[in-house]
Amino acid sequence: MSYRLKLLSALNRLIAPSHAELVDRAELHALRELRGASSAFLAPSFRSSELPDNASAYLRPINPRLQELRQLYKHLNHPAADHSLWAGSYLSDELTWKFFRGDNPYVWQLRRLPQPEAKYALATYYARSIDKLGLFAALNEDGAFGAYTYTIGGTLVSRDFLDSIIEINFLEQQLGLSRLAALNVLDIGAGYGRFAHRLVTALPNVATVLCADAIPESHFLCEYYLRFRGIEQQTKIITLPEIDIALSAYPVGLAVNMHAFSECTLSSIGWWLNTLQCHRIKFLMVVPSPSDHGGTKLLSRERNGERLDFLPAIQDAGYKLRIRAPKYAADHTVQKHAYFPTHYHLFELADR
Repeated sequence: MSYRLKLLSALNRLIAPSHAELVDRAELHALRELRGASSAFLAPSFRSSELPDNASAYLRPINPRLQELRQLYKHLNHPAADHSLWAGSYLSDELTWKFFRGDNPYVWQLRRLPQPEAKYALATYYARSIDKLGLFAALNEDGAFGAYTYTIGGTLVSRDFLDSIIEINFLEQQLGLSRLAALNVLDIGAGYGRFAHRLVTALPNVATVLCADAIPESHFLCEYYLRFRGIEQQTKIITLPEIDIALSAYPVGLAVNMHAFSECTLSSIGWWLNTLQCHRIKFLMVVPSPSDHGGTKLLSRERNGERLDFLPAIQDAGYKLRIRAPKYAADHTVQKHAYFPTHYHLFELADR
């Protein structure tokens, strides 16, 4: 930890009884921008004070661990790091570090969402109706790190919470996920680790979730968040140079990509698909961003903004589409009116 970070941490411990906190100018500016955004982004359930001890001191752009990761990725000439959307100042302009579970590039929650409470209520009752695994009892939401929440039917919910329940139940329906012994899962574009957290908490048969992301800030947040959740023994956060070694050590049966390929170039997606094929990963779940096609298409995002169909690349890698289903598959009305509807694509690697 740098001298500056140690000093801020020490001073904050001294003034803690006064319920005050020292922050650096960059963080203060970001927080003011968040507070000054549209009122739609400031749901009453946003609780900025609910942070664990030392979170404010650790979750800063000056953290030495983050600087180390940035240096590592800066000097990589790796195909998966061929960025389009996640380049330049995109993340730094959008992210408030202490509130990395808020409405930001990792998880949109309220933006472009009229009447969000009604849409979340609809999704909540839908998720309950299809929850064959009983995940509403197994999982919980605490609103930590700025997640926007609603209390619906007596349960505190967020997009993180509800999306995870719907995704896991989809995989259970299609693959019998809870009955696959000692399952290793690869999460491509893991972000801050929300799916890994939910998956290992929900299913004791999941041995390890490998979390990979081509963005150093994501690696940093994922390390912190999964350690905070106490599941670092069941998860492994891997850098791009470590992926082949990790996949050899942890034979993976399922790879998931939640919205990430929609923000990647075709060349980056192609590298991942080649890697999955080489390691004979049997199943691949892709969740595209809905955009203007409702998630029915699989489109990349190129540096020039062009969107290219990457379904042929998946097929060229030997994967056949097993099913494409609406996110809210059991109810057409919910698919039309609940928050952020998309389609789930599940692929299976064909036998040689």
